[in-house]
Amino acid sequence: MLLTQSEILSVIIGNIITTISNETFKDAYHMHTVTFNPVSQVKTIGESAFSNCSSLPKIDFPSSLTTI
Repeated sequence: MLLTQSEILSVIIGNIITTISNETFKDAYHMHTVTFNPVSQVKTIGESAFSNCSSLPKIDFPSSLTTI
């Protein structure tokens, strides 16, 4: 079963992910938590990746992040 963006409540970004593409979580209105693995390798977050996530109070980005 695939979820629509509006059904996503929380996300855990694993340590092998290096890029979050443009509009990946766009319109995930009910998402309230984004957690990055403590040894996250995320270097890039694309344009509008978290736009319209109105229930998301904040995101603590990993220190590996270089481009947003």
